[in-house]
Amino acid sequence: MEKQKGEIVVKEDKTSDKKEAIPVVYTPEELEVRGQLITMCSASRDEREQPHAEFDEMTYSQNYDTNKRADMSYIPPKKNKADKRIVTGYTREKDNTLLSALLSFNFNPDITVYDNEEMIFPTLGNHFEDMVKKSREIEEYDVTRPLLYRELIAQGDVFVEEIWEAIHIPDIKNTNQWKPGDKIDGAKFDTQVEAIKMEKCAVKLHQGKNVYLGSFYQDNYKKQELVYTYEVISRPLAKAIYGKWDRWESVPMVIDNTTVILDQGTTYYDWNLGRTTKDQVGVLKIQQKFSNRYMIMLNGVMMLPHNFPLSEISPDGEPTIKHQVLEGIVGCAYGKGQPSKTKVDQAVHDEFLRLLILREEQAGAPPMGYKGKRVLSADIYTPGKITNNLKEGALFPILPNGNALGPADFSMYQLIKTMIDEKTMNATFSGDEGGQGQKTATQIVQEKQQQLLKLGLNFDAVKSLEKTLIWARIGNMIKNYAKPTGKKVNQDNPDNKYIEELYRKFSMESTLENGKKGIKVFKFTNKGFPSMKDQMKEEDSFEKKYNKPTQIVYFNGPKFIQLLKYRWIVNIVPTQEVNDQIEGELFKGHLRDAKDLFGPESINYEYAKERFAINIKEDPSRFFLEDNGEGVMNMLANNPLVVGQGGNGSGGGLANKAGLKLSPPKLQPVK
Repeated sequence: MEKQKGEIVVKEDKTSDKKEAIPVVYTPEELEVRGQLITMCSASRDEREQPHAEFDEMTYSQNYDTNKRADMSYIPPKKNKADKRIVTGYTREKDNTLLSALLSFNFNPDITVYDNEEMIFPTLGNHFEDMVKKSREIEEYDVTRPLLYRELIAQGDVFVEEIWEAIHIPDIKNTNQWKPGDKIDGAKFDTQVEAIKMEKCAVKLHQGKNVYLGSFYQDNYKKQELVYTYEVISRPLAKAIYGKWDRWESVPMVIDNTTVILDQGTTYYDWNLGRTTKDQVGVLKIQQKFSNRYMIMLNGVMMLPHNFPLSEISPDGEPTIKHQVLEGIVGCAYGKGQPSKTKVDQAVHDEFLRLLILREEQAGAPPMGYKGKRVLSADIYTPGKITNNLKEGALFPILPNGNALGPADFSMYQLIKTMIDEKTMNATFSGDEGGQGQKTATQIVQEKQQQLLKLGLNFDAVKSLEKTLIWARIGNMIKNYAKPTGKKVNQDNPDNKYIEELYRKFSMESTLENGKKGIKVFKFTNKGFPSMKDQMKEEDSFEKKYNKPTQIVYFNGPKFIQLLKYRWIVNIVPTQEVNDQIEGELFKGHLRDAKDLFGPESINYEYAKERFAINIKEDPSRFFLEDNGEGVMNMLANNPLVVGQGGNGSGGGLANKAGLKLSPPKLQPVK
């Protein structure tokens, strides 16, 4: 059968009943771009997968696997019959201690916004802090966060992608109302996929071996021109994602890199980055920052236009995949993790422990020699066993008597443990002091502070990671929150019905502009903002509903996208989530000192109450009564000051530029 122009011809696969598509006909421009992508991706893969001094003359994948095995306490198979399958898991426990220390801190963002005239955009940063917090609650970031930190600690690198996730809910309808007990042959269920049920911001953790960088020796990630991921997924899953895309029918079932096909006089190579078996699809996603190009290839087939811009999926034009190292290496794109420093010591520690156990077994049941010609079994040592015709002295121990364990052996074992402690977390910080004697509270605090200084590099890495993720989240929200979520027919006026676009809205508990705890409601709209009177009336209805102070923040959806042009400064402020008794006493002392130095009216008592409850390990919302700030007013009764000043806090003309409207804080003078 001859191939017509623009037509995909399929040929029968003699080895199966499935059909395999002939490759799509590319234009000369597409062939040129495809060749360049193949060359760059293959070169970066080959460069990474060769021995490097940074990985102790291992390839990246080999180093990744050894780190992973050390972190998860992998128990290797026996080398011989006498070998012991023993792994103490010392490295994993040290990693767990560091992970727990990092998870005990909340890395909250402090966001400041400057407009295109370098003027501070008032209150917008605080609102985005709340929006970021809300978006992370929706995606359940607390579930993902330990995995991100674990990968960073274990491998020294973590690759995270900020995505806009759409969740489709399958709708299975019981057409004939079948119920258990009815005839099975009469059951009929229709399955269809509903429209998008929910869209949300989310982060996706990529395994390090699936992410490739353009240059192995470029230690500044922002200067990497090429970043791409390669994943192998099942063909049914690939069809569910890409089945309606153009050229899906051209994605080959099997890749044979040795086959050369002539197509209209142009040499066409069947290519994929890695091997795939039948019914598997290799998904290659290529991002080129400086060229502003993005490409998806399925088993080597280009699924996007050759000039598709990266900025279409990335608001700031940066790669959507973010990279953070734990301990950087000059002149290397990758970093060092905790197991890379302790996996050798762990191996020595485990081997020494195996020898100690072996020597103890040899001392209890020593290997014996026999002077006679009979063949004796080990059963002769069974209690109560009688062995005939055995002369006295015919059995003798092979090993010398000095093979028993001594103090020097245990000292050596303890020395190895100490070496690992010095490289990671000491016993005081991990709460395992053993029998080292009693220590004063001051000594414990000092040792913990010294350990925190030692781990400062690790905390800085996590702060940098969170800062990068917050920055990416801001762009993701601005790009997607400005879009309508649906449409409906507005029937408020029967004589003037029209199609109205719907925008998202959500609420959350937060600290309002007057320093009080309350409910903040965010509303997106493409209409004009309500009058101040109507807005205050709406807030009053919310206050009656929630029995808490309420503030409504309006955003104009179409204008919301303009915030991408502004300059965003993100700082991470670590706060410890749960403190021990000593740190709780220190907090109360600091609070007293602040009141004495700066006056009681300078303290944000709502925040102080929250931190106080956390320090004593109580729920702030249950420990303190909701008194609408009356307790604060009573404490300040002798200071006839005004808690705040009026004003709508909207930032005047700056707020109007982004279609933002804020309600005025409801403040009362101190009586």
